[in-house]
Amino acid sequence: MFVEVSYTKDNKPILNKRNGVRLSAAQRKAFEDSLKITAAPEYDMMCFIPHHFFRYYDARGKQIGTVSVCFCCNGVEASGSKALEPPDNATLNADYRQLKALVAALGEPTDILCD
Repeated sequence: MFVEVSYTKDNKPILNKRNGVRLSAAQRKAFEDSLKITAAPEYDMMCFIPHHFFRYYDARGKQIGTVSVCFCCNGVEASGSKALEPPDNATLNADYRQLKALVAALGEPTDILCD
């Protein structure tokens, strides 16, 4: 998991921990259990400026997908892999209370730039 806490003058993200936080198998399961597929809403999210990124890598260390989370608007989005994307007329959602608890247990903040 990577957490953006700010931006440089030229708008490049500053990460809380340069190499992120590696989730254990149990933490990864807890993360994935917090995700759910729901019917697509009739409206789009207001902000969706995610600062938490759960990245997936293959055995060679190549990034193959990302689940991005915005705790400000309670939005979540997957990219990079069809296995992470919801079917048509559906959206990826999460149990944000459970997800916040996991992020806090990993020693990371969840209230970043939610002004």
